[in-house]
Amino acid sequence: MMDTPTPLLLVFTAATVFTLMFFIFSAGFGSGALTRRRTNATALLILGWTIFMATLALNGYFRLRDANPPKLVVVVIAWSLALAVLFNLSSGKRFIDGMSTFWITLIHTVRVPVEICLWWLATYKLAPEMLTFEGYNVDIFTGITAPLMAWLSLYEGPKIRLVLRLWNAAGLILLLNVLVTALLSLPSPMQQLNKDQPLVAVNGFPYAWLPTVIIPLLVFAHLAMLRRLWSAKATA
Repeated sequence: MMDTPTPLLLVFTAATVFTLMFFIFSAGFGSGALTRRRTNATALLILGWTIFMATLALNGYFRLRDANPPKLVVVVIAWSLALAVLFNLSSGKRFIDGMSTFWITLIHTVRVPVEICLWWLATYKLAPEMLTFEGYNVDIFTGITAPLMAWLSLYEGPKIRLVLRLWNAAGLILLLNVLVTALLSLPSPMQQLNKDQPLVAVNGFPYAWLPTVIIPLLVFAHLAMLRRLWSAKATA
């Protein structure tokens, strides 16, 4: 387990738990019958993945500095491929289109405590300042505006859809920028950024959940909303 203050560990763990809860609510309170039927299976799958990632982190799997590519990069590639498959399967599309737009948007509020945790980790030299709101990371604004966007998602209209499209596109770009910066800041042979202060926190528990659990669910949330907003066949 990463040696960090207990309050920091608890805040980050709580952010992870709320991410999981909001995602499950997105399915359970969705408008699609198929989506609601698969809520329990979805919850078990995500919980199993979360526990698996925790087990790897606790056993030092991500701390192998000589691994090229880093083990975390391999995991990111794995969940990226899984998302690509899901968004191209007909059953996957039906599942996505039946999710609650409110909860799948509100999930982004967790970016506020996550960004605070990144800043907190940077004060302990476990993360580079570049990845905090004092550096080049403005991702916290997505979290701050998420409640407003979740409320707007309950309404229809071309102007509202345009606002939501722009917000989700911008939020996805900011999130991917953070992810790429983080991967290039890992202490490994492929490190290109922040060599004076690499990102070491995510190699240990519980912070390994950031690139392996939190970010993939947030990427999914943005992609799901963009699909809903652009697809004429999406469930209202």
